[in-house]
Amino acid sequence: MPNRPNYDPFKLLKDVQEILRTKGLEPQPVDGVDRLGLATKLLEGYGIEAAVQPESVLDLDGHARYNRRVHGD
Repeated sequence: MPNRPNYDPFKLLKDVQEILRTKGLEPQPVDGVDRLGLATKLLEGYGIEAAVQPESVLDLDGHARYNRRVHGD
């Protein structure tokens, strides 16, 4: 089986937001919409495998971002 090209769907979401901002739009995430699932489907629709980089899903900062967001510290 040939290797399919791959791309991180988290990066795709950031790329799309940046493109929209350059077009004068201000994208705002909507609750209840599975953006990651949709990005994955878009990549698959172009024959690209969704490959998440480990740093996108691993806790590399010891919950520091979580603590700031939830507890404000």
